[in-house]
Amino acid sequence: VNVPIDDLIAAFGEHLFSKLVAKYPILIEGHSRLLDFLETVDTVVHKEVIKLYPHAELPRFSCNRLSDDCLEMNYQSKRPFSQLALGLINGCALYFKQPIDVVSQSSDTERSYSTTFVITTKNDG
Repeated sequence: VNVPIDDLIAAFGEHLFSKLVAKYPILIEGHSRLLDFLETVDTVVHKEVIKLYPHAELPRFSCNRLSDDCLEMNYQSKRPFSQLALGLINGCALYFKQPIDVVSQSSDTERSYSTTFVITTKNDG
């Protein structure tokens, strides 16, 4: 394909979110807002993933709610998959039907990959 690798990985992440929700709807149960759900990725969603795949090495996410419509989400991993995380965030926004703007900044090192995403929900009208 004639698509930059980062765009391809992000597109896969977007697709992957819909497949994960279809297979494991319990992961989003009780959530009606995108940012509220994203805040639970590390503490709830990843806990459930570890139950299914005990040896999985998952990235870590920490969140800082900047306002009701803005979330800072920090990704840290041994693997350079922040584009996959971005795709999952975008897939999540599609699922919740909440348009978003995402600004990201990476600070990778030789042994660790770190990206900060600032996710802002947009009003539809």
